[in-house]
Amino acid sequence: MWAEIDWTRAPEGTHRPALAFTGGGRSIQVPLLVVNDGERARRRARGFVEAHGYVSVDAAHFDREVPRGGARWRIVRGLGRRTAAVEAVPTTAQPVTEDLTAGSPELRYRVRFTTAGTFPVTVFRLPSLDERGERRLAVGLDDQPPAVLSGQAIATGNRGDAWVRNVEEGVEKLTARVTVSAPGEHVLRVFMVDPGMAVDQIVIDTGGAAGGYLAPPESYRRT
Repeated sequence: MWAEIDWTRAPEGTHRPALAFTGGGRSIQVPLLVVNDGERARRRARGFVEAHGYVSVDAAHFDREVPRGGARWRIVRGLGRRTAAVEAVPTTAQPVTEDLTAGSPELRYRVRFTTAGTFPVTVFRLPSLDERGERRLAVGLDDQPPAVLSGQAIATGNRGDAWVRNVEEGVEKLTARVTVSAPGEHVLRVFMVDPGMAVDQIVIDTGGAAGGYLAPPESYRRT
């Protein structure tokens, strides 16, 4: 069943109504969270919108790509679980391990949060390793220091069960935490650390994302 809101009649503000389903001698209440910032605010809003307790992003749908140091992110059609993924190229570029915000190629995603707090952000990356047995990237929100995430390394020549599972599933999930200081529009930033890193999806869990094999459906995005 699909429920929609008549925004012309919904009062402004944050509301928590419920849908009641009755039948077979039972009644089930399904809670909803309705946030109406008003028509003017909706016209100004840009980016991915938090809803259902998460923000889900297809990595190829960035707002801006910033090349730096002779490296960049490129969209690779047909790669990943939906329509495309993004890859840090060229593979011969030098890793960037210091001063990422000034020297690393970057992806920026505008996100509109309805809640504040510190939340896990999970990057779904395509499993691949370089000659050192790892690949890294970094994520951050706004001007916060980015956190470096490392793909599964090969230890003593044995890839282990975790790496085998990642290859079988075609994805490795790397998680950091970001702090949303206040509801409203923010910028999620993804930085290359090692070239060849390929990113498929990104999920920020604000309290409602269900665990599972796949990322949730992509969040509503206003461009």
